[in-house]
Amino acid sequence: MWNNYIKLFFGFMIAGLWANSLKAQIVVDSIISSDSVMLAGDNFSFVNNELNLITNEKALQSFFQKLDDLKHGRRNKVVIVHIGDSHIQADNFTGTMRKQFQQQFGNGGRGLYFPYRTAKTNGPFDVKDLNSCVCNWKTKRCCFPNIPIPIGISGITIQTNNNANIDFSLSQNYGENDFDRITIFCDKKFAYTIEPQIKEPVTNLFISPFRLEYAADPYSLTYSIDKPINNFRLNIEKNDTSSDAFNLFGIYLQNTKAKGIEYNMIGVNGAQFMHYNVADYFFEQLPTLQPDLIIVSLGTNEAIASKFDGASLQGEAANFFAKINDVAPNAAVLVTSPPDTYLMRRYKNLNTAKVSNIEKQICLKNNYAFWDFYNIMGGLGSVVKWKKLGLGNYDMTHFLNKGYEVQGKLLYHALMNSYNNSHH
Repeated sequence: MWNNYIKLFFGFMIAGLWANSLKAQIVVDSIISSDSVMLAGDNFSFVNNELNLITNEKALQSFFQKLDDLKHGRRNKVVIVHIGDSHIQADNFTGTMRKQFQQQFGNGGRGLYFPYRTAKTNGPFDVKDLNSCVCNWKTKRCCFPNIPIPIGISGITIQTNNNANIDFSLSQNYGENDFDRITIFCDKKFAYTIEPQIKEPVTNLFISPFRLEYAADPYSLTYSIDKPINNFRLNIEKNDTSSDAFNLFGIYLQNTKAKGIEYNMIGVNGAQFMHYNVADYFFEQLPTLQPDLIIVSLGTNEAIASKFDGASLQGEAANFFAKINDVAPNAAVLVTSPPDTYLMRRYKNLNTAKVSNIEKQICLKNNYAFWDFYNIMGGLGSVVKWKKLGLGNYDMTHFLNKGYEVQGKLLYHALMNSYNNSHH
């Protein structure tokens, strides 16, 4: 008889635990699929919602004022640049942010893009690039500084010594992302002729109806076209037999007639603060984007390194932000701490809290805003919970797409709360 009671008791226990788990998952799925971005984060039972706020939100006052100006027609565009590592490169986190900002404040254009597929790495899904030639591109990410290829605005470079072309196209689901200005970030050399082209529908031949608008910058060429388009071919022709190589650093797609938010993503798998610091032209080219807000999401790769060096991180991060201040003195800065991780998928990582604290102290010193995602998501060991909810990756370092969507919704919610607070 007692055995039956015990079985019944444990049966209720298991059913209750299963129901709670299911309830939590339903909450996650309903919020992810919700179009009500202003309510995002309100019902995340698995995070510390009371911590989901921006520390030193007053540092974003200039950015919030620009959002107001945009909203009331006093300006046409507000530019955000989000810099980071592999959490950023796939554009799930940043793509969620872009979508929410543009839903509320308008679509200001697609912005910076790198030909990730040509470089044989992962990247955003809303822009496609196709290597349309037989040439083999060499690739370098900024986290391999010893490879003798320069690094520019995207933190990643592709290089060729031959004639080449790459076809770019924006997804038809993003028709509002048409563009009429193309800036090609490259090291201009007399050995190469570089121009964008489009396919003439009658003859099926590629033509170039673009005007060269600006060429004074030593590392970019800007072309414009009268009618907005959503695809083009970048044609690269070598003019001599020299051994000079052509380096492509990125493509900047602008819609000069659009009004709204332009949300640029710069993410590199494996990147640390120190890698951007030694990138040849990264900080030199960054001002071209004219950012109003710079969001920095770095620190994971320092936290999971085989040997953690807090002093080195502090120095490299300070150097990074000093360079940011030099090249974008009018931009507001928001730093987001890295998420919780495990070391070698087996051990809780105590270093992430150290990284978060170092970043927070730098923000206090420089009057930057700070978003403590590490503690918001649950702190030490919380990545296990995210994985069990179907949000975290098996590597215990990255999230799945849904996890990055949750992260993007949480950050946007925190920013909009601060934006609303700025009006009181």
